[in-house]
Amino acid sequence: MIVLKAQQEQVLAALQSVAGIVERRHTLPILANVLIRKNAQQLELTTSDLEIQIRTQGELGGDGGQFTTTVGARKLIDILRSMPSDQVVSLESQQNKLILKGGKSRFTLQTLPAEDFPLVQESAQFGPAFSVPQKTLKALLGQVSFAMAVHDIRYYLNAEQEEAVDELDIDYNGDSIEIGFNVTYLIDVLTNMTQDMVKIELADSNNSALLTIPDDLHFKYVVMPMRI
Repeated sequence: MIVLKAQQEQVLAALQSVAGIVERRHTLPILANVLIRKNAQQLELTTSDLEIQIRTQGELGGDGGQFTTTVGARKLIDILRSMPSDQVVSLESQQNKLILKGGKSRFTLQTLPAEDFPLVQESAQFGPAFSVPQKTLKALLGQVSFAMAVHDIRYYLNAEQEEAVDELDIDYNGDSIEIGFNVTYLIDVLTNMTQDMVKIELADSNNSALLTIPDDLHFKYVVMPMRI
């Protein structure tokens, strides 16, 4: 089955949009992989580090039908970077492997079962939501991130004896809610966004938050909260 067939720059851009949280070395080897889900012409890519999950979807050609697997994200990106941006590449499934082809090049990649990929639990229905310019939110997080305790055993704390507070106006009409996040994860998410506005949807203070780009349903970032 041909999982995808498109220009190198299209495939690389999709992978790079979700690969920011992927670590080459992890206690769970499968977290170095990207989860690939294909449904007809729609292809979905998902990565996770157990605390944050990034997903993108789009049409990248290939055969119809359904298919799921996981493959090393960084390795796939490294191979794609070695190819011309205007070259048509294809990814084909073959038993427990994926074959990446481009021009006269052919690469065989090992896969791991999709059912072993640990997805972050998403709330069935998000409630409160607000929108804010992503550059503003990123700048504010940068102003307070210095107070984080890098190696504090109480990892949910942002500081032991220091505290930084900042406020901003947002477009929000819901009930009052107090929720905490690892500031590094939020900055990582915002770094991968180029749009001016970001939408944050909350269910409650104990469940994950969904960050999306208004008017663009292709990108979804799920971030788990931290105890405060």
